[in-house]
Amino acid sequence: ALGRLTQALAAARQAAANGFNSPELSLLEGETHLAARQYDAALESLDRTLRLDPDQPAALFYKGLAYAATADTAQALGYLHAALARDPRQPEILHQLAFLLNAYHQPAEA
Repeated sequence: ALGRLTQALAAARQAAANGFNSPELSLLEGETHLAARQYDAALESLDRTLRLDPDQPAALFYKGLAYAATADTAQALGYLHAALARDPRQPEILHQLAFLLNAYHQPAEA
């Protein structure tokens, strides 16, 4: 699996080097870094996504996951709530938000 992640990152970097700059590319890069547990790199890529498309719910969601993985609960909750506000019917956002709230003993918000 790590080999495929490395290949995906290399392809994303090559596309960026060729001048392809889109929110989808930086989102893919952020997802790939997140899957590889490279949280700082994931956050940087997702920040680029949000500069290009500030209302991108997937980027907000993945930022929430990255912050949750680094135990920054306040940031994680903020980004998950922002993602939910932009895509309220996405069950994975609801699931992760409920999981995080429950894990930190805040079930009244879930």
